[in-house]
Amino acid sequence: MEHRIRYNIAFPLIGLCASLFILAVSAKIGASLNTITGVIVLVVSVLQLLVPVVVVTADEIHLRNLFGMTLRRVSYTLDILTFDGNRPLVGGARVRGFSSWALDGAAVKRFRDDVVRRKQG
Repeated sequence: MEHRIRYNIAFPLIGLCASLFILAVSAKIGASLNTITGVIVLVVSVLQLLVPVVVVTADEIHLRNLFGMTLRRVSYTLDILTFDGNRPLVGGARVRGFSSWALDGAAVKRFRDDVVRRKQG
């Protein structure tokens, strides 16, 4: 069981549209500092679309950055993992960095449902 949770799709799509607009305007009027900004926003948006920010394995939650490097690992067992809505609690404490509002809600719900199913069976 492994769950790969990406960002909410709205954030990278907004960034992608904004970067394409910035780059189109830069192409029309000539290169400027905004061209660099457009490229940076484009790269960040593509990384948000492709790279999972949270990877949940059978016994750990890996919180990652946009380059896929694990920044924090939170170990858990099923008896200490609970949920407050869609936010996981390990031993009653929130998992820092797990922002359920910024993540793909369907993937977080699948993770929560899988944990509930594993606890019952």
